[in-house]
Order: sequence, then structure tokens, then C-alpha cells
Amino acid sequence: DTEKTYNNVMKKFKFGGVDKPGIYLDETVMRMCYTHRRLLSMLAMNLVQEGKDKQAKEVLDKCAATDRRIWIFFEDRWDRYMDYLQQIPPGAEMQFEFTDAALAKEKLGKDQIICGFYPITLMKSATEEECCDEAKKLLDLCAPGGNFIFKTDKNPILLADAKPENMQAVIRTVKEYGKY
Repeated sequence: DTEKTYNNVMKKFKFGGVDKPGIYLDETVMRMCYTHRRLLSMLAMNLVQEGKDKQAKEVLDKCAATDRRIWIFFEDRWDRYMDYLQQIPPGAEMQFEFTDAALAKEKLGKDQIICGFYPITLMKSATEEECCDEAKKLLDLCAPGGNFIFKTDKNPILLADAKPENMQAVIRTVKEYGKY
């Protein structure tokens, strides 16, 4: 229920002091903050999908007001929302799943940090060479000009999500080839 969640976030939710610049946050608190940022970003995404752009921007602005980096995971395809996403405060890290990487780089790459795009499923089913070729292709497309972090489209959760030798090969490729 986005309406109820929006009202709770905007009228009741408080950051409990973590929004104060310079405060030390240990690893446990950082994980909790990550959970809250993820929930806020999910709310914003749902509001956008419902056509409530103004409310979505207010939620993202509240998140940005914490003086902490915004990280948003964009599940599925977000190509049609690129113009809207340009309104998110500069410096946000945006991890995309199936969105067109070239379009995201063109529309967001100057002000936002883009990442994701690399299909984790490839590391499970492809050869090392195919995995490395895909990594090079993504680096060639997104790395020039900066504001790009090489990441998979989803985080691997289980060891079975990717062959370890493919992950190692991609890491080596990014380390050697990813200089720009």
C-alpha cells in the first residue's frame, strides 16, 4: 500500500540521528541503513509506477537529506523512466537489472553513478571467454567518462548462482581491462 507507506515515511519516520553529518556508523548500523534506503527506494519506484512522480521525488529527497549516498536497485526494465530518473539528486548509485546500459549511460552517466547490467546468469551458464567478452563490452560502453561501477545485475546469493572460475575470470578482466 504505497499511500500508507508514503504517509508513514513522510510524517512518522525519523532517521534516529544517522542523518547527522559526521556521525560514525559501524557495520551493523550501516546494514540497517542500507535496509532503510532500499525500502525508501522501493517506495519511490512503486510511486513512479503508479504515476505519482511528485511523491516519489519527495521520498528520494528525504533519503538524500541524510547526507548519505543514495543507492537504488532498479528491478526489471526502467528504460521508459530515464527522463524522470535524471531528477534524482546527483551522485546516487543506481544499480540496474535489465535496463539498456547505453541509454542509462547517455541519460544518467554525467550526474549519477550507474552500475549493474552484467547478467549474473551468464556467469552460471557461459564459458570464461564469453563472460570476459561481455564484461569488456560493458566496460567499453559504460566506463568512459567515469560514473560507472562494474556490478552484476543482481547480487549472487548462493555459490550455485555463478561458477567460481567465471567470477574469477571476470574479476581479472575488469581489473586488467577496466582502466579508463
